[in-house]
Amino acid sequence: MAISLACALAVIGIRNAGWLEALELDLYDRLLSRVAVSRAGDARILLVGIDEADLGKLGWPLSDAALADLLEPLAAAHPRAIGVDLFRDAARPPGSERLRALLSADQRIVLVRRIGSPGKPGVAPPAYLAPEQTGFADIMLDASGSVRRGLLYLDDGREVFTSLSLQLALRYLEKHAIHPEPDPSGSGHLRLGKATLVPLEANDGSYVRADPGGYQFLLDYSGGPAAFDFVSADAVISGRVAAADIRDRIVIVGTAADSVKDSFVTPLAALPAADPQMFGISLHAHAASQLLRMALDGNPPLRFLADWQEAMLVLLAAALGSLVAGALRYRLLLWVTLAGVLLLAGGAITAMFFAWWIPLAPPLLAIFLSAGLTLSYVSRVERQQKNQLMRLFSRYVAPEVANQIWAHREDYLDSGLAPRPLRLQATVLFSDIKGFTSISEQLSATELMLWLNQYTSAMASIVMAHGGMIDKFIGDAVMAVFGAPIPRSETSAIQRDAIAAVDCALAMAARLESLDAAWGQTGLPRIAIRIGIYSGPLVAGSLGSQERTEYTVIGDTVNVAARLESVDKDWPGLEGGEICRILVGDTTRSLIGTEFNIEQIGKTGLKGKSMPIDIYRVRGRS
Repeated sequence: MAISLACALAVIGIRNAGWLEALELDLYDRLLSRVAVSRAGDARILLVGIDEADLGKLGWPLSDAALADLLEPLAAAHPRAIGVDLFRDAARPPGSERLRALLSADQRIVLVRRIGSPGKPGVAPPAYLAPEQTGFADIMLDASGSVRRGLLYLDDGREVFTSLSLQLALRYLEKHAIHPEPDPSGSGHLRLGKATLVPLEANDGSYVRADPGGYQFLLDYSGGPAAFDFVSADAVISGRVAAADIRDRIVIVGTAADSVKDSFVTPLAALPAADPQMFGISLHAHAASQLLRMALDGNPPLRFLADWQEAMLVLLAAALGSLVAGALRYRLLLWVTLAGVLLLAGGAITAMFFAWWIPLAPPLLAIFLSAGLTLSYVSRVERQQKNQLMRLFSRYVAPEVANQIWAHREDYLDSGLAPRPLRLQATVLFSDIKGFTSISEQLSATELMLWLNQYTSAMASIVMAHGGMIDKFIGDAVMAVFGAPIPRSETSAIQRDAIAAVDCALAMAARLESLDAAWGQTGLPRIAIRIGIYSGPLVAGSLGSQERTEYTVIGDTVNVAARLESVDKDWPGLEGGEICRILVGDTTRSLIGTEFNIEQIGKTGLKGKSMPIDIYRVRGRS
C-alpha cells in the first residue's frame, strides 16, 4: 500500500510538472487517429482546392478576377455557405470591382483574416466587408507543432472575433433555426443546438499549462484524411462540377498545393503511410464538420477526466501493479502486466469511441513503477527472510530440505518466519557413546573438544545426507528426526523416513569404523555407540525465549527412542568386538518391512510406558 501510494503521488507529480505531456499527446494522436478513420466522412462539406495545376493556369497570387471566376459558379449553385481561405487584405487587379460587388451582394461568402500573435502580424480582411462576413484562420499549435485544438472565438481586448469554421457552421445551421446561445444550466458556456461546448482550460486532458486563450475545443478529425469530397478550382471554373454537387453544402475554397505552404501537422499523421501535413482548407472543414455534428446530431465534444478522477486512475493503476507483483513475484508477472497494459489501452481506445480522452501515460508509468518497486521490495524482504530461515534450519537439515521449507513456507511458517507448531508422524534416532565419561577424563579440554567435534560433524553430515534433521547435540549424544520439519501425510513417505533412519544408523556405524581406525593410529581413544530408533506421533515447533529459540520435537516417541538407546548400558561394545548397536521399537519394525536383517531380542518395559514393547536389533541390510 505504501509503495502504491508513493508511486501514485510520484507519477501525479511528474504529470503535473509536464514531463509526460509530450508522451501522452503522442499516445492521444495514435488513439484518436484510429478512431477517426473508422468513422464516415461528412458529405455536407465540399473542398475546392487550388492545386499545382491550377496555379499554373491561374497564376499566384490569384488575381481578383480569377477569384471571382471561381466564386461566381459556386454561388450560383446555391450552397449554404462559402468559405474563402485566401487572404485579401489588398486588391489584386484586374477584377477588383467585380469581386467587391460579388462579396458585398452575397452574405453566404466568408473571407478569412488573421488576428495575429507576437512575432506573427495580423492580416486584415477587405475593409468593405461586414464583421459577420469574415472569420479568422488563426491556428492553435501545440509545442510539438501539431494542431489538436480548434478555436471558436478570439479577442484582442477590444473586439471579439469569430473563427471561419464557426461562421460557416452558423450559416449552415440557420436553416435549422440553430444559433449560439448561453447554456441553460447557467454555466456560462456556449450552447449550439444539441451540444454544450465547454472551453478547454490550461490543464485539461494531458495538457499542462497550455495557452487557454480564446474559446477552444478538441478536434476529433472524424472521417480521417479523406473525410470530405474534393474538386479542383479549374474543375469548378470550367463547369465540370455539377450544381447538384454544390447545393446545400458548405464549400471551402483554398490552396491545396505544397508550394504555397498552407499545411499543418495533425494527429492523423500518426496513421501508417499517412500524409504528415493537412491543408488549411481540410483543417477548417474538420472544425466546421465537428460543430455540425455536435449541433445537429448531438455528438458530444471530446471530454476528459477531472483531476481527481485522473488521480484515482493513477492510484488504481499503481495498486494494480503492486498487487500483481506482490502476488505473482516472477511467475507470469510479465504476461499479467502486459495483459493489464493491453486492457488499459483497450479501455482508452474504447473510451475514445465514446468521446472520452482517458490518459494512458500516467497509469502505465504507475503500473510499471509500482510493479518494479514492489518486486524489488518483495525480493529484498524474501532474501532477508530466506537468510533468516536458513540460519534457523541450516544446522538442522540439509540445504535442499531448507529450500523445500522455503518453497512451501506458507504451510510451515507463521508470519514471523517462526516454525508453525505441527503434529507429525516421524522417526526419532538417538545415538550415544558408550563410556564417554571415562574416555573424556583421558583427554585434555582441547583434545576432547577437537575429538568430539570431529565425531559429531561426521555423524551430522550422515544424518543430513539421509534426509534427517539434527534436533540437538547433548554432550556426546546425537538426536535426529526423520520426517520433520515437513510433515508427511502418506504412509509410503512415513515408511521411507523409518527406512532412512535405519540406513542412517548403519552408515553411522560404517563411518565410525573408519574414524576409529584413524584415531587408533594417532593415539586417540576408539569408541562404540548405541543407537535407539522409534517411530510415532510428535509435536514440532520452536521452544525457548525471545533471546534464544530452538526448533525441536517433543512427545512420547522422543522419550521411547532415548530409552531404546540406553537399554542394557552394560552392552560390551568394543570389548565384545562390536562398534555399534542399533535397536528399533515395534512401530519402526512394522514400517521398515523386510528391508533389513533384524532379530527380535524380546519385550522390554521402558520407564514411563505402562506396557512393554517389542525390541529388535538391526544387523544390516537384507
